[in-house]
Amino acid sequence: LDVEGDTREERRLRRFAYLTSCLRTSRAGGYTYYEGMASVALSELLTDSARLAHIAHQRPRSMAQLLTDVGLPDTPLASSVASMTLVVDAQQLLATYGDRYGAMNAAIQQASLHNHAGRFEASLAILDTLTTILIPDAQARRHEEMSVAYAGLGDKSSSDHHRNLYLDILES
Repeated sequence: LDVEGDTREERRLRRFAYLTSCLRTSRAGGYTYYEGMASVALSELLTDSARLAHIAHQRPRSMAQLLTDVGLPDTPLASSVASMTLVVDAQQLLATYGDRYGAMNAAIQQASLHNHAGRFEASLAILDTLTTILIPDAQARRHEEMSVAYAGLGDKSSSDHHRNLYLDILES
């Protein structure tokens, strides 16, 4: 997907095209795992509002089709909730498929979206359900998001605690 000399925006547009194609193809073929993974990746790509606006401006028909595919109307408000819709769908798809790690990563992405939107309590509610994570990189992501959520709530002590746990995992 990356070609030397391309701009970051061109790579993002190509990635968007690739992921939307993957999502449509996996849905049509009944490939639950790939549908879930494409949904998580699209959610991550569309999280940033400036990036979302750029993609929607440069690829309006593709964005409209994506919104239709996930059951949303083609409106600016729907575009802004597309990330959450995609990741919630992904979590359910991956859990149904039996990929606990993928479903857990989708849940952490969902918590990250809540943090990004200032809904810190909702983020913590999701993250608190993920207490049996054994995979170090997932533990690190969970503690990173918990640190952000607690910081958003003004709980510096808890934020620092989870930030330290995050850093300890990265160093090990």
